[in-house]
Amino acid sequence: MTTGVIGSIEATEAIKLCLGTGSVLAGRMLFWDGLRSETDTIVIGRAPRCISCGGKAASSGREERS
Repeated sequence: MTTGVIGSIEATEAIKLCLGTGSVLAGRMLFWDGLRSETDTIVIGRAPRCISCGGKAASSGREERS
């Protein structure tokens, strides 16, 4: 049952992203309590020094040549 619920939530998020509608979970983490059938969300901030989610883009090490 848990995988079906989480899969449905993920599918709904993907549809919302594709359609550009609704409030997506970007920047938030969803917690699902299956025993109580409750959800909660927390905000996940960016780590300034992280090369993936921080403010600066990571360099691939390749230079473009013309």
